Amino acid sequence: MSNWISVKDELPECGRRVMIYWPHWSRYPVIGVYLSIGLWESESALSSYEEFPPTHWQPLPDPPEAQP
Repeated sequence: MSNWISVKDELPECGRRVMIYWPHWSRYPVIGVYLSIGLWESESALSSYEEFPPTHWQPLPDPPEAQP
């Protein structure tokens, strides 16, 4: 079962960091943030999502527990 969520079905809450998939830019997912009304921001240097927004997203996994 895939954890990817289509942006047509649901969008993440605004400002939440998520993994995004954008087939027009890369075959690999990147970390991004949904800003609102169809605008996205990426943590990568190449982040123009205005013409071709991400098609899918998924929540980031929880970080590992800190070791003492």
